[in-house]
Amino acid sequence: MPDSHHDERSAPRFRYRCNATLSAADTSCPAHLLNISQSGALVAILEENRFAMDDRVELTIEQDGGEDITLLGSIAHVKKHYIGLKCDPVSDEDREQLALALDFLAAEHR
Repeated sequence: MPDSHHDERSAPRFRYRCNATLSAADTSCPAHLLNISQSGALVAILEENRFAMDDRVELTIEQDGGEDITLLGSIAHVKKHYIGLKCDPVSDEDREQLALALDFLAAEHR
């Protein structure tokens, strides 16, 4: 999916497919993570879109055989069922898990 927000990215983005949950104050829905970076992610939600631009959200990334990673952030853009997020890890442990996942993905793309 072409992304008109490419110039706003501050970190390399990697394809990474896995299940996730996207939650806001009054809603939560299953999602599929499509790509991720140190500063954001692109997800496809699997239900009707109930999220709006600038909503504060929590993205929980389910890792096979590992601890879930939780990111807090906001909706950067919405296009049909695709939602772009600007986000940060919640804890130092989440930051470390995300860094390890991104290092692994970077090595795969070399």
